[in-house]
Amino acid sequence: MRSALLLAALAACTPARPKSPTLAKALSAGGAGASYGVVLASFLVDPGYVNKPMLFAGLGTAVVTPSLGQIYAQDYLTLGMGVRLAAGLLAVGGTSLAEKTRCLTTNDPEARCETITGNGIAVLGLAGVIAIGGAAYDVLDAAPAVARYNLHVTPLPHGVALAGHF
Repeated sequence: MRSALLLAALAACTPARPKSPTLAKALSAGGAGASYGVVLASFLVDPGYVNKPMLFAGLGTAVVTPSLGQIYAQDYLTLGMGVRLAAGLLAVGGTSLAEKTRCLTTNDPEARCETITGNGIAVLGLAGVIAIGGAAYDVLDAAPAVARYNLHVTPLPHGVALAGHF
C-alpha cells in the first residue's frame, strides 16, 4: 500500500519541461491543412456533387486539428474550436439545401441528381469563411498558448523543471 502511494506521489510530481512554440504552431498549421484538405477534396471528387461522408469527416476533424498546438500546451478547449463547430453545423445545413436536377454526368434525360442550390453555395461559402477564421485564430494562438504554459513551468538546473496548476 505504501509503495502504491509513493508511486502515485512520484507520478504526480513528474517534472514538466518548457514546450516549443514552433512545434505548437506546426501542429496547428499541419492539422488545419490536413482537415481542410479533406473538406476541399470532398467537393473535387465528383464535380457537381459533394461527397458528404468525406465532407463530414473533414469538418469533424477540423473542429479539433487546428487546435493541436493548444492541446500540446495543455489548453484543451479553445475559442477557435467553438467557432469551427458552429461553422461545421452551418455547412451541414448548407448541404441540405439541395434539389433534384437533370444529371450532367449521364446521357439519360430521366436521371436526376442532387445538386446544391445557389443559396446552399452561399451558406457553404459563409461557413467556410467562418471555419477558416476559427482555424487561423488557433494557428496564430498556438505560440502564445505555449508561452502561457511555459509561464507555469519553472526550469531547474540540468534540464529539470517543475510545473503546477492550482
